[in-house]
Amino acid sequence: MNVVDGMLRRDENLKAAVIDKDEPGGICLTRGCIPSKILLFPAEMVRTIQRAGIFGIDVDLKSVDFTKVMQRMRSIIDGDINSIREGLSSTPNIDYYHAPAEFISSYTLRVDKETISSKMILLSTDPKQLFPQ
Repeated sequence: MNVVDGMLRRDENLKAAVIDKDEPGGICLTRGCIPSKILLFPAEMVRTIQRAGIFGIDVDLKSVDFTKVMQRMRSIIDGDINSIREGLSSTPNIDYYHAPAEFISSYTLRVDKETISSKMILLSTDPKQLFPQ
């Protein structure tokens, strides 16, 4: 999205289509860095509680509600995804498509049942999907 944002800032008359079959925000938000960090924080808290005796604090850790930990992570991620989706959907110069797309001819894509043509098409993809091992 940063590329599109930069282009729109330079030319306010530019029209862009953002097409993503996955949730907006990319892998870092949906399946990578951010969920991992959200899940690591409670684990760090457990470790801190377990070491509390070093500081003269007597505390018992009764349980960890893993379901609640996961629900919290999903709630935060879902909020971010919805915020990005809302931003994309409400920007006048952007047509946002949450669907797969395919080239049907040069400079022409089919997204859902719609055909989109442009002089310029910028592809931003996950290299792991292009070159699976």
